[in-house]
Amino acid sequence: MNKHLVAHYLCRITAAGSLLFLVPVIICVVYGEWEDAKIFLIVAAGTALLSAPAALKKPKDNDVFAREGLMVVALLWVLYPVAGAMPFYLSGQIPSFVDAVFESISGFTTT
Repeated sequence: MNKHLVAHYLCRITAAGSLLFLVPVIICVVYGEWEDAKIFLIVAAGTALLSAPAALKKPKDNDVFAREGLMVVALLWVLYPVAGAMPFYLSGQIPSFVDAVFESISGFTTT
């Protein structure tokens, strides 16, 4: 399995997903919720900065096989809920990180 390729695609998708945190920022600004807007900006910037190094470094072998694709998808199902839990946890709306992750998973799976 090509671990560098998995990391590259995982970080590219995560970096693109960090842009989705800007939608709540716009909504918070419209409604004047500046503290929440700041939290979403921090999470968006942190997610983008953490994923940028591997996303920008091109792997030598670009052949994606089923094993790499499945690994990227499986890891995204772990990373996205953790990133989605950060605004809940940092704002104090959900004080337990485990509960925040559970709420984020519920949102992603629409359950």
